[in-house]
Amino acid sequence: MANEEHLALLRQGVDVWNEWRQNHNNYEIVADLTGANLSGLSIIGADLGRANLMGANLIGANLTEANLRMANLSEANLAGANITGGDLRMANLRMANLSETNLTEADITGAYLSLANLRMAYLSGANLSETNLKMTYLGGAILTDANLKMANLNGANLEGTQALNANFKQAIFTGSCLENWQINKATNLNDVICDYVYLRHHQQERCPSNRNFVTGEFTKLFQTALDTVDSPSSQDEFEIIQSAPMDAALPNNRSEQSLAEVAAEIRHLLQQLERTYPTTSPLEKLTLVLEAVKAMDSNPPLKARVVNILKEDDTAAFKALVDHPLTNKFLAALED
Repeated sequence: MANEEHLALLRQGVDVWNEWRQNHNNYEIVADLTGANLSGLSIIGADLGRANLMGANLIGANLTEANLRMANLSEANLAGANITGGDLRMANLRMANLSETNLTEADITGAYLSLANLRMAYLSGANLSETNLKMTYLGGAILTDANLKMANLNGANLEGTQALNANFKQAIFTGSCLENWQINKATNLNDVICDYVYLRHHQQERCPSNRNFVTGEFTKLFQTALDTVDSPSSQDEFEIIQSAPMDAALPNNRSEQSLAEVAAEIRHLLQQLERTYPTTSPLEKLTLVLEAVKAMDSNPPLKARVVNILKEDDTAAFKALVDHPLTNKFLAALED
């Protein structure tokens, strides 16, 4: 629960809030806004550095040029919020909902965005260097002119993402989905680290199909493809490469390899949550399972794959492949 005094101060306006933080050296006092309902609130330029906003409702809030450096925004709902020019350096945005959020020109350097939902987010000109975007959903996001140097996009979904002029130098792409992503000759793919990618959603069309990329092969593959694309507009300005077209329908048939890959992803999710949530008591186990379900809700493609497995009565085989003590509880919660 949020600290009522802190919440009351913030609702008095940015001037009152910022003065309180400045005059009372409140960086030593953690501003506790845990779970607060701040939807639609206009707090332009607010100093929320290091604040605890875990699980807060910030839907549609105006946080333009706000200081959120090192803030805890894990599981917060920022859908449709405006954080243009905001400072989110080293912020914790794990499992946060940032769908359709405006993060234009925001500084997100070193932030933790694993399992976050960035569907159709606006990230033009944003600095995402060294950001952890592992298993993050970026479907339809705008990354034009964004800096993702050394970002971790392991297992991320970039379906339909627009990345014109983006800088991916030394970024990690292993296991990411690049279906219908859009890049041009100005997109920097130098020194990308990647073993394989998927060219279609639901981990279909693995590339390369039965081996890993050798060093530099990923970059060469996409740069060569750009050189062979015929563009109807200016070659230098608008030449774009797109991978396989999007198909909204779920696949009807999956190979055993695909089933194993989804199982491995779920096992990894449960193991990752175990690092944060203890599982000694039944209540603690239930808490972890609920957190896993929340993670599924913020990763629609993964959720769709698991639901499809359950619908096709592959549950027994799937449980065996996941091979985790909480598999039964997790699947039961998901079915509910």
